[in-house]
Amino acid sequence: VLHYDYRFSDGSTAESKFLVIVGERPASASVLYFLTTTQHKHGREKKPGCQIQFQFSSAFYLLKQSGRFNDDCWIVLEPLQIKSEELASRITSGRGLRRFTLANNDFQGAMNCFKRSQDFSPIYEEFK
Repeated sequence: VLHYDYRFSDGSTAESKFLVIVGERPASASVLYFLTTTQHKHGREKKPGCQIQFQFSSAFYLLKQSGRFNDDCWIVLEPLQIKSEELASRITSGRGLRRFTLANNDFQGAMNCFKRSQDFSPIYEEFK
């Protein structure tokens, strides 16, 4: 999902950010997602696949894909949540746009990497 006018937890904003939707947890009416970034920092390597970090959030690096990401990017495996209703409202109002679905092997690779990261908790398995 391309999220316009994204607000970070520190109050700063971005004109737009890609969100990788992991799933929804009906019990809390929340959607679990990860942010993506093209910013090379915090020891992130430009090497496809899983990058477990202990000082910073782990990441999964993807190469540019035709019809998907226009640049190489990292899926930052820091779990974030948004209320299902808020995400739906953003999409229906045009403040968010469903652009594409990740290839299954990329999504599964990112999820397997997340499960090995310090940010993983079994509670996240409830998001489907």
